[in-house]
Amino acid sequence: MCPLQLRFALAGLCILSQSALLVAQANESLTTEQQRLVMTSAWQNLNEPLYDSNFSIAEFWQSFDGQLMLPELSHSAEVANIADAFLNDPNRNAVVNRLQHLNRLSDEDWPELAFVANHRLHSRHSQISLIKQRLVLLGDLAQQDELNDLYDDALLSALKGFQQRHGLVSDGVIGHQTLAQLNRSPNERRQRLARDYLSRIYLQAHLPANYVLVNIADYSIALSLEGEIKFQGKTVVGKPQRPTPLMQTSIKSLIYNPTWTVPGKLVSRDILPKAMQDNRYLEQQGFQIRDAKGNLLESSAIDWTDVTDLDLPLRFTQQPGPNNALGKVKFFLNNERAIYLHDTPNQHHFKHPQRAYSSGCVRVENAQQLASIIGASDFVNAAEYSEVHHSDKANHWLALSTPLPLYTVYLTSSVERGSLPRFQPDIYNFYTN
Repeated sequence: MCPLQLRFALAGLCILSQSALLVAQANESLTTEQQRLVMTSAWQNLNEPLYDSNFSIAEFWQSFDGQLMLPELSHSAEVANIADAFLNDPNRNAVVNRLQHLNRLSDEDWPELAFVANHRLHSRHSQISLIKQRLVLLGDLAQQDELNDLYDDALLSALKGFQQRHGLVSDGVIGHQTLAQLNRSPNERRQRLARDYLSRIYLQAHLPANYVLVNIADYSIALSLEGEIKFQGKTVVGKPQRPTPLMQTSIKSLIYNPTWTVPGKLVSRDILPKAMQDNRYLEQQGFQIRDAKGNLLESSAIDWTDVTDLDLPLRFTQQPGPNNALGKVKFFLNNERAIYLHDTPNQHHFKHPQRAYSSGCVRVENAQQLASIIGASDFVNAAEYSEVHHSDKANHWLALSTPLPLYTVYLTSSVERGSLPRFQPDIYNFYTN
């Protein structure tokens, strides 16, 4: 499997086929930029060391001068699509400029900053001048005549901006997470930025006109219909110990007023401990419990402190209601892992910059709005949608006329014109493993 195949979450596809690249002499019809893209992609495809810190794809990207002897390129649609996506990308120059800047920073000393307690506004410490210097180099703080040791208002503002673009709480506190991002070297930054940018270009070249894209790493979701983004929103994704998988799948149905049948592992991990602490928990949360024969049991009549995993051919099903974990709507996905998108009653989680709280499924902010946009599209019969949308019936399924492609990807960095790069924490350690 290609390393990028995992990164793109496009199972069965590799960034470029070797047959499309390794045929004969360079195709003179390609521009230098196209050649650079294809050469970089070929290098990325054929060299596992790309994911070794000793290999710098960013450096390769910058140093390529168009004089390398390239294998002849076939006139495949894939090569053309990728080259077009690269040449037409509005953020291309911003990315290249940022990579050039990070290349220059690689010559700078980048000593690790140790944690110091009690850095606060108007305090002084010798480390403050080093933090200011680093923020100047990274572009968050304007160049000053003197980088003194005072934690002043300018530093507070710069730190908040730095934290915000690194997916952290924007409070100006120089804690362990903020220091970890300040200590991230220019080499690591350019590696990640180059990888993710090439991933995005490849993705742009292969996405259909209609799709849903979930970026796990930055907790985001987007819906495209007929090539136009119709919905963008926040998500909650799986915890590091229960990660949301990378998938290429499709939404097959919308389910309004869904019930939730709890998977056995989650019963043991999450539901039973709460029932043991409070024998009213299951009833208050709207759970029905049935035995292996389907008989309905009274939860209040069971001593949950005496129940073990051996007693659990019991089925726990949460009924529709304000506490239902799936909220008002569920997006049924075609996959074998029981992963899906859904609404949630826990809307407060969307206020946090880092949102890895689920057991693998993807919670969507404004999920009902997303469902309404899909429901009003050609993917759904209008009469059927109207009936289901206004129904109080539990588990009311609405099948899409055609499955809507859905991709989950893991991209931790991005650059847009006029902005500094954004880097999300690597919550699943994809870049370190």
